Amino acid sequence: MLHYICDDIPLVEQLYSRVLSFVKSLQISTNSITGLCYKLVMDGSQSAVSNSISVISKHYHIDRANVYTIRTRDYEQCLRANDTHAIHASVVRDLLYMQHDIKYGRPAPLDTEQINFMLSNLCTQ
Repeated sequence: MLHYICDDIPLVEQLYSRVLSFVKSLQISTNSITGLCYKLVMDGSQSAVSNSISVISKHYHIDRANVYTIRTRDYEQCLRANDTHAIHASVVRDLLYMQHDIKYGRPAPLDTEQINFMLSNLCTQ
């Protein structure tokens, strides 16, 4: 749920995106050695990158030869949890903003003790 609180793409999706970005850079390189590395990765060389491509292709239910079609930076595509998680995270995020405001002397509708109590309950359920 951390990615909801941070309003960001889930960590796993970010890692997949980085691997795919690296593989794409291998694919478009004009260097012959880099081209060979790309061919080895895509043909299943059992290297760390090749194994990562296998994991990613299974995750997205797509053939490893077509992993370049995956768009991992599409935020809406990455949101797979239910609305309850998003709402829960939104409340936590709002409470953290209030806590930040209090720390820097800005007014907030709740005091620090109330905010900490609510965060404690929300984050331990």
